[in-house]
Amino acid sequence: VLPGFINMHGHSHDERAGAPMPIEYVFKLWLACGITTVRDVSSEFSKTSASRQASAEGRQVAPRLIIYPYFGRPATPDLARERVRQLKQQGAD
Repeated sequence: VLPGFINMHGHSHDERAGAPMPIEYVFKLWLACGITTVRDVSSEFSKTSASRQASAEGRQVAPRLIIYPYFGRPATPDLARERVRQLKQQGAD
């Protein structure tokens, strides 16, 4: 018995190759494959955060979303630390 698979590099998205694809479809597809947790890397942060919140409130079916937004390329260590603080304040994992 497995508790569920963890996708360590997923992207939640609402389109594929320019064609609309509901995010709910992506989440249900992951769940149907046994994926119960997704480490979401560099997807559109605001949409993924909203989906995570909707799932927590029972308004959307989704795997557990661990959000790693795009970090960028800070020019200095101080700017990198500031970026980490900023992302954490926004709700990033």
